[in-house]
Amino acid sequence: MSAAFPAAETAGDSNITAIGWADTVASIASVTDSAGNTYTTALPTFRGNGLSQAIYYASDAAAGSDTVTVTFDRTPSCVDVRISEYSGIGAFDVGAAATAATGDGSSGTATTTDANDLLFGAGMSGGAFTVAGTGHTSRVLTRTTASPRTAPSPSPGPTARRQRT
Repeated sequence: MSAAFPAAETAGDSNITAIGWADTVASIASVTDSAGNTYTTALPTFRGNGLSQAIYYASDAAAGSDTVTVTFDRTPSCVDVRISEYSGIGAFDVGAAATAATGDGSSGTATTTDANDLLFGAGMSGGAFTVAGTGHTSRVLTRTTASPRTAPSPSPGPTARRQRT
């Protein structure tokens, strides 16, 4: 499964890729891109309620056009790859994940160590998400969602450049 950024990336930016699929058998074998960036696991595959999701990131991205490709160990069901490019963010700090059978989705608590950290959330649902969480800005709102925000800080925060699903 592949997703292309709609415009050339800016050198030094960071890519965040949220990958969701509707089964608990298939696993991600690799996340790569056409620009040669190295992807690291931010949150390993989290499974619940018949769904799976993982988040990967690449820091210090190369400039130019870019397509992210996710390879699985077997054919997954209903894959959704959400890619985002951000400027002004540093290294990965901390991750949190959770599952719920009903009600609002919640990742649980993630306490950051630096002011102005990007808080990136993504979710999957057998139903639909209708709004982003309190204080989050919705970037994609479909059956799956990605909603980043910044931790409170007196200084300017990271900026979302572009996103493709």
